[in-house]
Amino acid sequence: MTIDKECSTELFVFDFDETIVNCNSDTYIDRLAPGGVIPEQLWKSFKNDNDWTAYMQQVFAYLHSVGIREDAYKKCLATMPFVEWLPKLLANLENGTTNKRFEVVIISDANSFFIGYALEHHKLNHIFMKVFTNPAHFDANGCLQIERFHEQNWCKLSSRNLCKGHIMKDFIAKRLAAGVHYDRINYAGDGSNDLCPSLKLSKNDRVFPRSGYPLHRLLANRKESGELSAQVFPFTSGEDIWKVLTS
Repeated sequence: MTIDKECSTELFVFDFDETIVNCNSDTYIDRLAPGGVIPEQLWKSFKNDNDWTAYMQQVFAYLHSVGIREDAYKKCLATMPFVEWLPKLLANLENGTTNKRFEVVIISDANSFFIGYALEHHKLNHIFMKVFTNPAHFDANGCLQIERFHEQNWCKLSSRNLCKGHIMKDFIAKRLAAGVHYDRINYAGDGSNDLCPSLKLSKNDRVFPRSGYPLHRLLANRKESGELSAQVFPFTSGEDIWKVLTS
C-alpha cells in the first residue's frame, strides 16, 4: 500500500475476550475439565476477594492435576470462535486506507498464552504492535502459571492486577516520546473493565462497545452524566466498526 504524505496515524486498542473472540477464553477452557465443569469449590475461596487471577491459577492447577497439558490447551484455544467479521477488520486495519494508517494493540485481562496462541494459530499476531495482558507460561512440570500484569490501587474502576486506562495512556505517551502522534484513539471492548480507558478518551476519539454487553450500558449512563467525552459507536460485527472508520 502506498501511503500519502498527509496520511494520519490512529491507534486502535482492542480488548480480547468477547471483543475479538466470541467467548471468554478463561471460561472457554472449562471444557477441558472432566465433564466440562470446573469444581465450584475452587471459586468459593476467591469470590469474596474477587481475585480472578488467583482463581485462574487454581483452575490451571486443577486441570494439570487431571492430566491437561499444553497440547490440550492449544487444541481447545484453536477452536475459539471470532466475533463476526473481526479477522477481516484486523486485516483491513493492517492495510490501512489511502490517507490513514493504524497501530493496533490489545489490552486484556486474559493471559499471554491464551491470546498469543490464538493469534499465532490464526496468523493474526503480526497485526498487533503490542499485547498487554497477564503473563503466563508453563512450568517444568507442565502446569500453566499466571502472574498479575501489575499491582494497582489507584483506579477503582479496574481490577487490582490490570488498569487498562493506565496501560493505554502509558503506551500513548511512550509512542509520543518516540515521535508518533495519534490523530485519534479508537477503543473496542465489551466489559466493565473497559470503562476506565473509555473515560480517558477525548471528544475526537471513538469507543466501540459491543452492543448489548456491559460496557454498552455503562457508557450510556456516563454519557448522560457528562463523564464520557468520546464518540460512541456500538458494534455487533467487525464490519460495523470498519464502516465507521471509513465513513
